[in-house]
Amino acid sequence: AAPARYKALTRIRLRVAPHKFADLVTPTYEIQQGQEFRVVHAEEDEDEKNLLWLRTSQESGGAWFLERGIIGKFAGKKLARRVAGSLEPTKKGPAVMQISEV
Repeated sequence: AAPARYKALTRIRLRVAPHKFADLVTPTYEIQQGQEFRVVHAEEDEDEKNLLWLRTSQESGGAWFLERGIIGKFAGKKLARRVAGSLEPTKKGPAVMQISEV
């Protein structure tokens, strides 16, 4: 899920922390429908493990939003789609195959 580039499928309001009761970012920063942005971190919701919080890069507000909507016409649907081919390697480095003695 992260780090990668995403495209908003609807307007997304950002929160200061990965919690549904966290304050909205002020001054209000919203990602507009169709806007592409970078996600740098993903974290499971504390209460509902099937919900995923995504953190945007600083250039896109540096705040959090739920991957799926919880109310309205986007309830249960993804709010953003990952741009194909944009998944970036993690800082762990490339996979290394270890060969043991035979």
